[in-house]
Amino acid sequence: MIRKIAAYAYLYIGIAEHEGDIKADGVTISIFRAVKNPQIFEELRRNDMAGDVLMEIMKDRVDEKVNEKEQETLIKAIRNVMDSFGVNVEKAMDSLKIPQSQRSLYAGLVKKYVS
Repeated sequence: MIRKIAAYAYLYIGIAEHEGDIKADGVTISIFRAVKNPQIFEELRRNDMAGDVLMEIMKDRVDEKVNEKEQETLIKAIRNVMDSFGVNVEKAMDSLKIPQSQRSLYAGLVKKYVS
């Protein structure tokens, strides 16, 4: 039963006109019944499905936070290399082997956090 309810929620998200129009964290699953069905709640408890559903909903937010932390760490590393070795931002990024495709992003972030 719970899987069916979750499937309806994912179907709703999946049939949006454009991908990303409906975010998972913008969908609420509510179960309304005239009488409490202990089977449903037991299934949730036994399978820890509520936790799985919550983790799926929060996945994008967690990924975003992890990405922010990784960026902060890399910005600090670039600053440390610059300060320790007296090099410019390009040389520091060379030392840290930052991919060329990401260098303009990090150069801007380093400049922003220094100013």
